[in-house]
Amino acid sequence: MNALRAGLLVVAAALVAGDWLMSRMMLHMFVQLPLLFAGGVLLALPRETSWVRWNVPVLPAAVFVTGVAMTWMIPRALDGAIESPAVNAAKVISLLLAGAVGARAWASASTLVRTFVAGNSVWMMASVGMLYLDAPARLCTSYARSEQQQVGIALISLTVLATALGLWRLSARRTIERSRGRLA
Repeated sequence: MNALRAGLLVVAAALVAGDWLMSRMMLHMFVQLPLLFAGGVLLALPRETSWVRWNVPVLPAAVFVTGVAMTWMIPRALDGAIESPAVNAAKVISLLLAGAVGARAWASASTLVRTFVAGNSVWMMASVGMLYLDAPARLCTSYARSEQQQVGIALISLTVLATALGLWRLSARRTIERSRGRLA
């Protein structure tokens, strides 16, 4: 299956199951939002089509992708996507576009920019996770406080996992470079 078909299939699944996925905060944040972003990535991957032959400047793309991700972690934005078809459409379009822009820019991003974006994403997930977990009141009116706390725990857990994976990858890279004699 080529990337374009896979992208269309992923987007269709996220949209067809949209009401069900938005019925639970965990499914909304950890399934639908990533599916839409991944759909955008897959739709941007086919290099044989002319509409994806555009060069994306890395730093503006990083700011855009980070901004979109931050927006859809805001409790009021999640509520808005549930309450308003227009806000939900904005969510779908912005995440697809962020996935496409991110995929196009990531390929040409330096290690420094990739590390910055990954570190910023991890920090953002940790911050939102702590907010959801420690908030004395319900932040999303569409979801129960217990769901909010579950998402907080999941975001913090994902942060720990991503940090461990990043450190392991950095260690493995340094080990490979040492074995090739590139590091002293």
